[in-house]
Amino acid sequence: MVDLLLWLTGDTVKEVLGRGNRIAARDTAFGENDFTSHLLVCATGLIARISANFGCVHPHHHNLAVYGTGGTFLNRADAGLLFRSRDQKEPELLALPYPGYEKGDLIPDFLDAIIADTQPEVTAEDIFAALSVCFAMEKAVRSGQPVQVTYL
Repeated sequence: MVDLLLWLTGDTVKEVLGRGNRIAARDTAFGENDFTSHLLVCATGLIARISANFGCVHPHHHNLAVYGTGGTFLNRADAGLLFRSRDQKEPELLALPYPGYEKGDLIPDFLDAIIADTQPEVTAEDIFAALSVCFAMEKAVRSGQPVQVTYL
């Protein structure tokens, strides 16, 4: 979800706040938090929230909500919902299959970039930016303090 946030917004995350708990995993061998929630503050002032819930009883799904003055998009397991105005009684249904791609879809592009010595669709900079934010998110949960993102 972090890489999707960075790609959709083109923004840079500057600071992360986070909390987590082990309520569902308390008496199990699972050694990490089963729920985490993070608030990400971006350079432009955009604020994003990313949560991970490993303890819930629910099929695997990445919920996504994008709120803006020109529209709101909600990604659900059955369909995407698009609202273009506050007066809109029913959202437009975007009935695309979830997630809309397979895990290996970017591998040919990656291999072509190696062979042809070109930039792949997802660059090393994209990957390191997402990892930098993820490392800050983990540090924020562990410390209980806001963390400035240090980019690798």
